Amino acid sequence: MQCEKYKAQHYIYFGGSKAMEYTKGAHSVYSMTYHVVLVTKYRRPVMTEEMRAAAKERVAYLLKLYDGRVIEMKGEPDHLHILFSVPPAKAPAVVIATLKTQLSKFFKAEYPEQVKRYLWKDAFWSSSYFVSTTGGASTPTLEAYIRDQGTEHHKRKYVWSGKYAKKRKRADSSPTD
Repeated sequence: MQCEKYKAQHYIYFGGSKAMEYTKGAHSVYSMTYHVVLVTKYRRPVMTEEMRAAAKERVAYLLKLYDGRVIEMKGEPDHLHILFSVPPAKAPAVVIATLKTQLSKFFKAEYPEQVKRYLWKDAFWSSSYFVSTTGGASTPTLEAYIRDQGTEHHKRKYVWSGKYAKKRKRADSSPTD
């Protein structure tokens, strides 16, 4: 006997002045969205635009295995931002561990020369990651933030200081051939 997998349905509820998106599962109605940032090991600029596009397809496939979905995903050569939704029964830490493991294997198999160029050991990702629920910001705000990754408007604005400033100055002033 074969069982057909239950497919969640997405609803938009208009209450008050803003619209809320909910997903109806077999036993629950929920809005569980997470913003995750995965950073490459040593923050090396490993991922090309092609790799990030392929990663988006791979993440969508992996999240479907958890009955989840990608809401928005974008990144830069050294990190990925993923906004996704999964049912409340799925542990975010388990989902994120799966994403990190499977994406690492995928990149090493599909883009071995690019990975070896920047990383020489087994680890692709930093051992840490950032995750937050989207309760502090609206989903459209986070979608726009992630969509703006890699644009001039969104470049990091920090000042090198201390011992790192000296190293950075030397690196910036070295002659290029």
